[in-house]
Amino acid sequence: MRLLGYCIITILTLWQSTAVASDAKKLNVAVMQFEVKGDLGIQDGGAIISEWMVSGLSKTGKYTLYERVLLAKVVEEQELQNSHLVDEKKMAAEIGRLYGVDAIVSGTVLKWGKTVSIVARMINTNTGIILNTAEIKTQDVDNIPVEIDALARQLAGQVKKGVVQEGQPQGPSKATLSLTVQTTPANAKVRVLNIKPKYYDGIELAPGSYHVEVSKGGYQTQRVWVELKQDKHVEPIVLAKGQSMQAPSTGANLAGVYQLTVYQEDGVTMSVSAQMELQLKRRNEYQFHSIFQVYNAMGQLVNINYYGLIWQKNGRWMIRISDTDQPDWVDYGDAEMALESEAALLGMSYTYGGSHVAMIWAR
Repeated sequence: MRLLGYCIITILTLWQSTAVASDAKKLNVAVMQFEVKGDLGIQDGGAIISEWMVSGLSKTGKYTLYERVLLAKVVEEQELQNSHLVDEKKMAAEIGRLYGVDAIVSGTVLKWGKTVSIVARMINTNTGIILNTAEIKTQDVDNIPVEIDALARQLAGQVKKGVVQEGQPQGPSKATLSLTVQTTPANAKVRVLNIKPKYYDGIELAPGSYHVEVSKGGYQTQRVWVELKQDKHVEPIVLAKGQSMQAPSTGANLAGVYQLTVYQEDGVTMSVSAQMELQLKRRNEYQFHSIFQVYNAMGQLVNINYYGLIWQKNGRWMIRISDTDQPDWVDYGDAEMALESEAALLGMSYTYGGSHVAMIWAR
């Protein structure tokens, strides 16, 4: 476990996520654990690649993603290994019945000599028809995390179909990379706060970190840090309706007990129940304890506790999270955070591990 948002995403297996303010109905999709054939040399490689696939599909903005269904657990809990449901199409139908999804994504990781091939399939759970397939190949397993995003875009039909191979001509390397902020609602105003040029879709910027602000009347303003590492980067940002919040004034006391009202991961709003107690330690430094109610793999409601610190450093807010309140607690790294407040509301957002987390708490 590292940061809060990342941990919740990997722990939950039965969350239902709903994309807000979408004009078109999105497919409800669950990603199953990829099967590894051959010696990949990475422990739990299939499970890890499946998690990356969830992130990659989320970035396409085309699907309502349910938490990843671990095939091994489904087989064990439903005793499918002893039934006729070994057939992938019939298994897809059973998964759809159990978890209420429209399609599943399954995949195979093949290691042959020096080449690693990853094949993904999207299967309709009602008909068993394969909706789409995609494949990538590489000779360096360290490139797999980057290539998974290309695999997801290919599966979503956002790039030309075909096998993406490492070493294919991609044109000359660029000194700048393009950034597009995809907002919901679509006509929201976008600003990049740490540069002088005015933002436009596809703006060319040097690789680095950019402080993006998205605002619109009647919606709560969001400010997030975007890591620009790849060309044609699309950053989805969904605004919640309500009064906009501002950064808290220096020395303001934000201590209190809060209830979670909004939780978003990469622009996807999720139904989450949580409570947080914020205690003032000293000026602009807080200690917190939060309790999230989540469903485990057995469908049981359990409490997950998190502890940590929020403090201001050089004019910027930071957050540190752990799963223990002991004096020698081990944290999972510090992250820069956008912290905003308005009356009894507290907004928190940060980016970690390639995922952006945004939360609104009410006191």
